[in-house]
Amino acid sequence: VSQSRYQLYMESWGYNALFAMALGIPVISCTTDNALNAIGIHFNPFISIKPNAESLLNTLEFLSENYKLRNGYSEKGFKFIFNEHSHETIINQFLKTWKTKL
Repeated sequence: VSQSRYQLYMESWGYNALFAMALGIPVISCTTDNALNAIGIHFNPFISIKPNAESLLNTLEFLSENYKLRNGYSEKGFKFIFNEHSHETIINQFLKTWKTKL
């Protein structure tokens, strides 16, 4: 099944990014470190670009020619999903929140 078909069933850009990273697919984004820090994420798993077509094209060309870079971002994204979005992490965050409320 192609990646584009997966996206037909998704309703959120963020969900698409998380899903792609879980599959080991590098994600290109205009998200800044400041924006991520504001929501408590201190590790940028994305390939950051400027929000324009030229930046996107240059990044895609560079990624297509650079296996090590693609592989590195693939690993970064997967680690991000494992550390921030695994069921164990979510359960522990949930329990911590409820314990502080009691």
